[in-house]
Amino acid sequence: MRINDIFPKDIQNKMESFQANEDFRQEQRIIKGKRYLFCYFVTLVDIANTNEAIHLFSEGEEDWKELLKGQLNLSIDLSVSDIVDAIVGGRIVCFMEDGSVAFDPVGQKISRTISTPQNENAIQSPTQGFIEDYQTNLGVLRFQMKSPDLIIKSYQLGLSSKKKIALCHIEGAIDEQLLSDIVDCLSSSQSKNANNIQQLLKILGQDKFSIVPTTITTELPSEAETHLNQGKAVLFLEGFPYAIVVPALVTDIWSIKADYNIPYVFMAFVRILRVFGLTIGVVSPGLYVAFVSVNPEVLRIQLALSIAASREGVPYPALLEVLFLLIILELIVEAIVRLPKSIGPTITMVGGVILGQAIVQAKLVSNMLTIVLAATTIANFSLNGIQNMTFIRISKYGILLLSAIFGFLGLVIGMVILCIYMARIEIFGIPYFNLHPKKGGS
Repeated sequence: MRINDIFPKDIQNKMESFQANEDFRQEQRIIKGKRYLFCYFVTLVDIANTNEAIHLFSEGEEDWKELLKGQLNLSIDLSVSDIVDAIVGGRIVCFMEDGSVAFDPVGQKISRTISTPQNENAIQSPTQGFIEDYQTNLGVLRFQMKSPDLIIKSYQLGLSSKKKIALCHIEGAIDEQLLSDIVDCLSSSQSKNANNIQQLLKILGQDKFSIVPTTITTELPSEAETHLNQGKAVLFLEGFPYAIVVPALVTDIWSIKADYNIPYVFMAFVRILRVFGLTIGVVSPGLYVAFVSVNPEVLRIQLALSIAASREGVPYPALLEVLFLLIILELIVEAIVRLPKSIGPTITMVGGVILGQAIVQAKLVSNMLTIVLAATTIANFSLNGIQNMTFIRISKYGILLLSAIFGFLGLVIGMVILCIYMARIEIFGIPYFNLHPKKGGS
């Protein structure tokens, strides 16, 4: 039986294009005296177990299609796009004289099992994390919450590469306008690709040049649960092992769910430390340049002399000194992130100790600056979320330049400008400085 005996030319052409793939299969079978043509990708189908299931169904007296419909999620009367989507989505399409059907086979295990988060530490909290499998993530979230108010809606975006996106929220907790805005963005973007976070943010209408994170990500179901209970929306993008939380608020910089698993006094202390880390990460480089280059008279005489002695022999201004060492530190951080975990500690030792000592001995930077920027780097990593860390890493450069020009006054002006900029940011009408994701919340 040939495909063009049953289907029009567009189906035939698509099947012929599939045949260029090494893992595509077309198999003819006779079931109860009728010929059937099965098409599927062998890399997505456990064909041995699927064959066994089909064989058991075909031995019965009932119509085997009716049995499949009850057991393997049978779909009938498929259009051209339905057939293509079914095959590339890991289903088996069966062609016959009276139409076509698609059913769910026994799938290949192509995703890893649920494990601990790879990029997010869980301290005194559940250690299971999201994985790349879309359905598994939704199941993990629902198992974590066990709430009848958890609503999950699914959307499919893209033309050349179709991706499923799940929108999760708690009925009655989320702001209705926030939910409506997100639904409108996803519903009106069915033809747009969403293969990465930048494309998803574009679909959600967020400014791609904003340095303030409008969304945050988490690998921990417990964190996703907390954000949902706070009235936020959580998105899952097929193939991505984390949840995307909308909107991000300023409190997300220092607040995480695991804080509630320790005594209140300890929680308050840790959060105050994170706020100090936020301040140090933004202010320290600019403060050093302001005091060394523009306003040394502000310092006590002993401290001013100590800093001047440490800079003796450094051949360029404090601004260039700070920029030089900052770039070195940024390169070290990126190298540690990109390299395998077995090599990362070695780079830390070489970059943080040997290179730092050599730079100071060569009089390229001062001892005092090494201390200041080491504290700045450590402070950056005390914050919650990679998006917030990156935001602080970028923000300090603007403060640094203003401090080099206007001194301590420039540092204050830079902080005021940064606060005003952050206060102007709105995500679906919700201010970034809002402490609660509902509009008008306080």
